[in-house]
Order: sequence, then structure tokens, then C-alpha cells
Amino acid sequence: MRDEELKERIQEVYTSNYRVYGTRKIWRELNRRDMRWPAAPSSA
Repeated sequence: MRDEELKERIQEVYTSNYRVYGTRKIWRELNRRDMRWPAAPSSA
């Protein structure tokens, strides 16, 4: 999945939930919608 596509979907989830969802809830909602993307690289 490309960054621009992911950005659009995150914005869609955020605005459809009255702009109150935080990072964790947005991530869970995207997973509920069966969205898959590569894991973020580890900072360690």
C-alpha cells in the first residue's frame, strides 16, 4: 500500500468518527476494515 493511499484512508476513518479517534483507535479501525500494510521499522 502506498503512503498516499494510507493517508487518505486514515483521514477517512478520522473524519468519519467525528475527529476524536487517536492513533490506537484509528489503527484498530483500519485493521477491522481488513487493511494490511507492512509493519513500521523498529527504532532499536
